[in-house]
Amino acid sequence: MSRRLLSRSHHPRFCYPLALLSIHITYMTYHMCRDGRANTHFYNLAEKILKLDDESHVHVIGWRNEMLNLFYELCSVLTVEFDKFWFKSQPKDIMEFGKVRAEFENSVDRSFQNHSTCYKMKLVAV
Repeated sequence: MSRRLLSRSHHPRFCYPLALLSIHITYMTYHMCRDGRANTHFYNLAEKILKLDDESHVHVIGWRNEMLNLFYELCSVLTVEFDKFWFKSQPKDIMEFGKVRAEFENSVDRSFQNHSTCYKMKLVAV
């Protein structure tokens, strides 16, 4: 998946800075978790999180690591979703990165308002 994203980020017409995108997505996701906007996503993972509580109640470090993994999974999915959003937006050049990123964040915000929202990675064998 990473190779595919890197390759797409170098597209001759629709290139974008993958490293900068990663920083923005991590920042955005952190703040969405922090202020509660991403709660819908995590509530819909309740079964998985409750299982962590049952299995890891003695191992706080293990529980924290698993919760961090869930955060990173959300970052990864949102990075892939941004890539799709970027190409669908067909920006005229890289200077539209900020505008498209803001539109994407608004789109994610709207999706979290749907109580069934849960971002999941769909892995496809290549």
